[in-house]
Amino acid sequence: MEEYLIKLDSLPTISLENEWIKESLTKTIKDLFPSTFHYPPQNILKRRTFYKFILVDTDSVEISHTLDKEGIIIYSKIKILRTLTP
Repeated sequence: MEEYLIKLDSLPTISLENEWIKESLTKTIKDLFPSTFHYPPQNILKRRTFYKFILVDTDSVEISHTLDKEGIIIYSKIKILRTLTP
């Protein structure tokens, strides 16, 4: 069995192609996330399930849930099958 290493430092959660890397991190962030980008979304009817089904239906991810005895999700696993470039 493989051992897991616990890292105390946070790691970047987004990878960028070379054409998106700008002269500064601030400029890159402004290009990727425009000023009109806010969370939570404007339409509150689009919940997590809405976005989950988009990813599953486009064959971008495989998602599996582990449930407890009452059927409540304990944790989920996601396998990224493909990504889109900006």
